Amino acid sequence: MSDAFQRFALNQRPLRLMTTASLSRSTRLRSRTADATLLLLRPTSSPTVFLQQLGRGLRLHLGKSSCLVLDFIGQAHEQFRFDRTLTALTGLQRGQLRSAVEQGFPSLPSGCHLKLDKVSRQTILQNLKTALGGGTQRLARELRACADAHGGSVTLAQFLDDTGRRIEDVYATGYFTALRRLACVPALSPAPEEEMLGSRLGLLTHLDDRRG
Repeated sequence: MSDAFQRFALNQRPLRLMTTASLSRSTRLRSRTADATLLLLRPTSSPTVFLQQLGRGLRLHLGKSSCLVLDFIGQAHEQFRFDRTLTALTGLQRGQLRSAVEQGFPSLPSGCHLKLDKVSRQTILQNLKTALGGGTQRLARELRACADAHGGSVTLAQFLDDTGRRIEDVYATGYFTALRRLACVPALSPAPEEEMLGSRLGLLTHLDDRRG
C-alpha cells in the first residue's frame, strides 16, 4: 500500500484515483497534482475526522493551485450535524452559521471559497434550523456538556458564547435556573414565586437599553 500511496502522491500513471476507508485520513498521503480533487463518501460526525479527510487535499505543494472537494455525505441521515462540521471548517460560531450560509460565507480568509448550490444551501439551512432550534431536552444536554467543559458549572453568558445560542432560545423554554436543574448543573434552591417570575423573564429579552 505504501508504494501505491507514493505513486498516487507523485501523480504517476496509470494510478490516477485512490479510494480508502479510514486509512488515508491518518497517513502522510498528500496529493501533489496541480489541481487535486477529493470525493468525500464517508459519513462522520467528528469535526476532527472531517478536517483530516479534507486535509488530504489542502496541503500545499509547489505548483498546486487549487483543491476541488465534492461532498456527498450530508444526506447520510437526518441527524447529521452540519453545524459542527461548518464550525470546525470555518471557525465561525454556531450562531453565525445561518447568515453565513445565506450570504455565501463572506468572512472567509482571502482566497478561500465555500460554494453551495441552491439545493445544498436549502438542505443545510433546514439542518441548521433543526440543530440550532429550541427544545428543553436539547438545551439541557448542551448545557450539561458545556458545564462539563467548564469544570462542572457554567454561567448563562458562557453557555451562550460556547454554543452560539441566542438568549431567546433559553427563555423560550422557561428560564436558565430551571434549565440548570434539568441538566443536573448546580443551581440555587427554588425560591418563593421563582417559577412565576422566571417564566416571565423572556418578556425582557427584546430590551437593549444599556442604561437600564
